[in-house]
Amino acid sequence: VIAKREGNNVKCVMESDLINSEGAVFGQPKQHHVATVCLSKTYQSSKKSEIGLPDPGELQFSSNFIYSRFFHGPRFQSHGGIISGVEIEGDLGADGIILQRHKLPNNKQFKLETENIDVKLESYPMLIESAFQNAGMVTMENSDMQALPIGISSSTLLRQPESNANLLIRTVCRQISEGVSIHDAVIIEDNKNKSVVMIIEGIKLKALAPLEESMRFEMER
Repeated sequence: VIAKREGNNVKCVMESDLINSEGAVFGQPKQHHVATVCLSKTYQSSKKSEIGLPDPGELQFSSNFIYSRFFHGPRFQSHGGIISGVEIEGDLGADGIILQRHKLPNNKQFKLETENIDVKLESYPMLIESAFQNAGMVTMENSDMQALPIGISSSTLLRQPESNANLLIRTVCRQISEGVSIHDAVIIEDNKNKSVVMIIEGIKLKALAPLEESMRFEMER
């Protein structure tokens, strides 16, 4: 990862070397992702997002229901289950539970953690993974298709959640066109203040394969 700071913006590029069968590096590095990290004390959305906040409640679909439809291994089973479907001005979405990393079925994400060294990531990539999965369930319900993430427009980290906090997520599908669905998401702490942890806008999922008939479902709204 190459990061260059210019004022309050940090331009980041993720790339890797091309290596031949003899283990030698050749050609120019392959560029995988490009992003800009904006450092700010105030939140500025790239677009107006009004999807409301997720509500707590009893699970409508358990994590087992979710992972019978996704192929994620125990390190990436970060979704605790769907609470309910939601509808915001005609756009369909879902509220769910997110598991913080220490609550995952396998919470050792890095080699250092097997040596009892605590690793904390300010960007909380598993929260973004949970947003992909929550949005993926909405895409499944609407299109009967399995989908994989192909990108996001922006994510805003507003605060670091307390280590013992229960996290809730809401994703809302803005549109589905030519096999690509676009969603917005908000993640909060389940407390009396409903403290917002992260906002993710423009989650893009691409439909890749039809869902088996036995796996199809509808959420109660």
